[in-house]
Amino acid sequence: MIIDETQTRRNNLINILVFVVFFSLTYLGFKYFKETEKSELELMAEEYSKELPMTVNKTTRLDSVAVHENAIFYSYTLVNLNKDDFQIDFIQNDLKSKMIADLQNNSETQKFRDNGVVFNYNYYDKNGVLGTTVEIRPEDVPFVVNN
Repeated sequence: MIIDETQTRRNNLINILVFVVFFSLTYLGFKYFKETEKSELELMAEEYSKELPMTVNKTTRLDSVAVHENAIFYSYTLVNLNKDDFQIDFIQNDLKSKMIADLQNNSETQKFRDNGVVFNYNYYDKNGVLGTTVEIRPEDVPFVVNN
């Protein structure tokens, strides 16, 4: 009986230790991956920022790219428009659909989407007043299988 109790305690202790080690390694691995991913986001933002401001087209300028936690923020200026002139429905619907398609087809953003990065696009008027924001979450971008 004493041998069985000792063996049971030993097995329980081993199971607990295995669980603690597994949990610790999983937690540290996840934390390291997130920090690595975050660093990649920050590096990407830094690289973009070296080229900014950048004229996108005759009405749009990309002014900044920033990272906060698990989100990336693109700030654009619509250089010829006041906030009152923004076509919010167009930006929130048609333009957002195009952005989603671009993210869906961009292999460079796949890793970020897979890891829950949220893409935010802020549009300012020519006076620096925020007109609208488009947020695209990973679940907004349909998964595509490339053959």
